[in-house]
Amino acid sequence: PHYLSMIILAQFDRIMIDYYCGRAKAGIYTLAYQIGMALTILISGINNAFTPWMYQQIKKKDYRNIRRATSVLVFLLVILNILVVLIAPEIISFLGTLEYQNAVWIIPPVALSMLVTFIYCAFGTVLFYFEDTKRVSLATASGAVLDLVLNAVFIPRYGFIAAGYTTLTSYLLILFVYYLFVKKCCRENEIKFSDIFNVRLLAFFVMLSGGIAAVSLCVYRYWFLRYFIIAVTLALLFFARGKIITWLKDVFQK
Repeated sequence: PHYLSMIILAQFDRIMIDYYCGRAKAGIYTLAYQIGMALTILISGINNAFTPWMYQQIKKKDYRNIRRATSVLVFLLVILNILVVLIAPEIISFLGTLEYQNAVWIIPPVALSMLVTFIYCAFGTVLFYFEDTKRVSLATASGAVLDLVLNAVFIPRYGFIAAGYTTLTSYLLILFVYYLFVKKCCRENEIKFSDIFNVRLLAFFVMLSGGIAAVSLCVYRYWFLRYFIIAVTLALLFFARGKIITWLKDVFQK
């Protein structure tokens, strides 16, 4: 059920857009989805190494290593997510023709969905380790069902762009359900949940990415504003590099 739900989440948006809006709109959505999912390549590579490493840390009961590594990886993904979202119009122009320009409105929610995916996969690894596959299946199935329902309601009414936001909503539901299940699983196995994940920091990262995504939707037509935000973001990272490095050191030393 878990992997079937993941297939539904990944594929059925395009199938339903094709049904309600036509193949041309499905093609535009596919381009935007693939750009937004460019982060998936990086996330998949990280997960391939991160998951067995997490298993080892859980087995050794060295939970704070997981907390530190997860926080740092999500921070790095947030920076990459922000940059992808802000230069989305240029990416669309490079990869597609004028007919594909509307795809830009889908990239922010889809890119944010990929960040959410990494976090809930980290949560899910704990459930997989303790062989709590029923809860894993229930969490992803709930998101898949919600995605189908929301698509059926909003795609006919608002068009193919709505699919990007229904996907994000579904992934946020999965993340929330995983959060509840992992907390319960930790209690059952006498583990302190806060030792494994810094939920407040992860929530802040998601809200920060969501805020930048919302702002980007308002300034996509004004390239100078987007480049100004990019410049400010890079400048802040540069001038705060000392604090960031100190934070990273503290994360790995504590």
